[in-house]
Amino acid sequence: MLLLRCFMCLSLFFLKVSNAMIDASHPALIKNAFNIIEVTEDNYPIISQGVDGYYNILFLTMRSKNSNNYNCQICVDFEPIYRKVAAAVRDQAPHSKVLFFMADVNEVPSLVHDLKLKNVPHVVSYSPPNANSDFSWSKSPLYHYQLSNQSVKD
Repeated sequence: MLLLRCFMCLSLFFLKVSNAMIDASHPALIKNAFNIIEVTEDNYPIISQGVDGYYNILFLTMRSKNSNNYNCQICVDFEPIYRKVAAAVRDQAPHSKVLFFMADVNEVPSLVHDLKLKNVPHVVSYSPPNANSDFSWSKSPLYHYQLSNQSVKD
């Protein structure tokens, strides 16, 4: 519950407007029923450059077993919480400048390489890029929250 409240506060805080590479009407930003944009190998190069006026909150997960037959139970446990937070922001603060993204590391190897990921899950948040910056998820400052068994239970 504490984690859910933290995400809500964080999401509602991010209402600032700035310049970025694409705008919120870009076709790569199709949201699912939970208000989450699924990151794929195809849309990653576009959306990782930032979205005009929007904070980006990215959940890095692993839904299926990897090549070593490893399954991420923390990822599975946290995903419903992340979906509820994204849907709550959509319902309770529909004009907030926050976009929620979810990326399965097995499906987006470019993201894994660019972020130099060694483990999952993670939740990262990026401020909107400003006009004078060279923004991308792989190079820009971020706020990071590494999930653990205990944090998923909070």
